[in-house]
Amino acid sequence: MIEPTLLVFFVFFTLTTLGVIACLYLLKKKQRMSYLGIVYMASMLFKMALFAIFFYSFLSDLEHLSKAERAQPLLPLFIGLLAEVFVVTKLAKDTEK
Repeated sequence: MIEPTLLVFFVFFTLTTLGVIACLYLLKKKQRMSYLGIVYMASMLFKMALFAIFFYSFLSDLEHLSKAERAQPLLPLFIGLLAEVFVVTKLAKDTEK
């Protein structure tokens, strides 16, 4: 099992964020921008499912962890979300033109 550390969380969220961004750019390239919201929401659900699968032991021990340990995944999560929102808004603005 993967030992949950800040570095592991950064790697996980970086890879999943890059995957989401790649899917969104692929949608734009294939002229399927009407599906942008649906694909983005589905990718978020997929990302949550992957997190639950890979870090099940971390999630099951939340009550025994300190507040700092519980907060470890939040920084990489929010950085990834900001990057995804930036890309979504950029793609949405590009299609309005």
